[in-house]
Amino acid sequence: RLKQTCKKVCFCGQFSQIKMVSNQNAIRLINTTYADQVVNIGEITLGEETRNRMKNTQGRESERRQIINAACALLNSGGGLILMLPKNDNYTLSDGLGLDIELGLRELVRPQTIQDNFTYLQVDVYTIIFVKSWSADLISSGGVKARISSIDCQAYKRCGTSTLKIAPNEFYHFFNQKKLMVGRAQGLSPKRMRINNSQDKMLKVVKNFCNQKNIKISEAVEFGESEYTEFKSFEGRNLQTRLGENLVKYISAFGNTNGGFFITGIDDKTKKVVGCGKGIDPEFFKILMENTFKKLITIHFDNCSSQRSVEYNLHIINVIDDLETRHGYVMALEVKKHCCVIFSKNPESFKIEGGCVLGVWVCLCESCGGLAPCPGLVPALCPVLAGIGPIQKQQYTKHTTFLNISFCVVKSEGIESIPAPLCSRLFEKFERFDDNLKPNGEQGVLIFSKSWAVDIEMEKNDNVICDALLFCTNSFPVLYTVVEKATEELLEYSRQTAYQIKQKLVNVGGYSDWICVIPKLFELPSRTVISSETNCPGFKLKNQYPEDYRIFDVKAILRSLVLVMLSFKSPLSDQLGCEFLNLLTIEQFEILNSKCNIEDFSSMFVHGLPGTGKTVIAEMLIRRIQRTFHCRPEEVLYICENQPLRDYMR
Repeated sequence: RLKQTCKKVCFCGQFSQIKMVSNQNAIRLINTTYADQVVNIGEITLGEETRNRMKNTQGRESERRQIINAACALLNSGGGLILMLPKNDNYTLSDGLGLDIELGLRELVRPQTIQDNFTYLQVDVYTIIFVKSWSADLISSGGVKARISSIDCQAYKRCGTSTLKIAPNEFYHFFNQKKLMVGRAQGLSPKRMRINNSQDKMLKVVKNFCNQKNIKISEAVEFGESEYTEFKSFEGRNLQTRLGENLVKYISAFGNTNGGFFITGIDDKTKKVVGCGKGIDPEFFKILMENTFKKLITIHFDNCSSQRSVEYNLHIINVIDDLETRHGYVMALEVKKHCCVIFSKNPESFKIEGGCVLGVWVCLCESCGGLAPCPGLVPALCPVLAGIGPIQKQQYTKHTTFLNISFCVVKSEGIESIPAPLCSRLFEKFERFDDNLKPNGEQGVLIFSKSWAVDIEMEKNDNVICDALLFCTNSFPVLYTVVEKATEELLEYSRQTAYQIKQKLVNVGGYSDWICVIPKLFELPSRTVISSETNCPGFKLKNQYPEDYRIFDVKAILRSLVLVMLSFKSPLSDQLGCEFLNLLTIEQFEILNSKCNIEDFSSMFVHGLPGTGKTVIAEMLIRRIQRTFHCRPEEVLYICENQPLRDYMR
């Protein structure tokens, strides 16, 4: 159902996206002690008064853009840190970041406030902006936030005599209104449409004006600026540059509203003809129009039957005096109302993917009840599923509610070590050590695993005895990696595992509060806790987080962890072009994590009635075997009962 030309996109399903590699060379991801995405901006001038005194306005804007682009990328990628080294001596956070920077951050997160998504710390010589992941939850006013944060949606509309850029937080409503209008228009007869779309008498006067071949210089026109007309004189130099910059804006504005006329060569204050482009060939205007319309990006909704390009008429009127001497031209561009949406250029939004910063933008076609979209992003111009229907949504909610009751039990006092079967096996082999990992006087859970890395689809490190994930009140989440002897390699391994857990909690589990996971090694023989900042090959920073990152509701983070633990990638994902997740049943989860220890068995027989999920269990076990024992696919023998199943498993 996807129709594509060089600059046209047809929206199918819930949303589609335009994706392009960005040239954001200034955005650099670095390794630090933090188990998080850290963008290093480098040296920058901070402080409101200091930035106001900057004479190099271009440099100031460049610094602001670096911060805003980095903040946008982190908002859309699970959150992270922006690392800055202040140029100005004696800078403190009490001086503020700078009004221009704060305004940019505020625009990114509207309708929320800056403090809902950003917080700050000074660590060593650095100033750090901590960025919380963007959440598309329903807002208190009953509206819906955009699925991602955007710097600029690059679409315009007419409002009276003004042309306004549509703010990113307004675009969702505008987009849905346009789609609704398209749906209504499909059912109207041509006669009814003409009646509903009729314009006032002034438009007839404008059209008659445009049909002239010649017009006298200094002659006053009979109409003024309105929703449907815009005057520009462009008497001076750089006509091509100035006209080109304005054309895309006004074409988008008129096309996205009710159509109209963009007229150059008329003074907007006196309404008198002044002419423009004196001495140039009138073909210049035609070529400029053709090139400009090729640059525009137009999208079509799936309920649009016309799928047409932007329609326009170009009128070139000679400007003459009483002696019929030419004084340039009046160019009148009539832009017809577009069926769907016109962008002046690629919308601006960024995302971190595979260690690179990409430009990516998602438009919503319809609401899906506040659910976040699929976490995977696909190649350019491909349709993506973004949520589930009302019936499935109710079933999904009931299922996860039951799971939460089963798994998210937190005692009113103390920190419980779970799961009990694994803890029993561990403490039979090693002298009990879990009390060394628990802070006193708090409430929560210490969740043990033979390998949290394997649980989140990473390779197991053979030097790791086990992992323990600590969630307790008034504390930061901590991943303890239990080892015989700490090494630099194991510190990095623990950091990477902690980072992936944090990302999964946000992107798969849907956790929408401030979240971090601090990695630490626990040397079993010496009962010593070693933090990752002790010996880090990257930036040597103290692993500090603001107080916002402390856990106050353990059950909320456990609910997200349940989804992380039970979710697995559907085999349909490759066919759909996005990451589509299924959930394990409780019985399947218990078989995989409690009743079956793959390290104790060299073979396994899975049997059951048709449709009970035998293949899912077998597939998950094979994945765990490969990650635990570092097996290649050909080193795992899977015997199944028929050829179609064999081909599916291959």
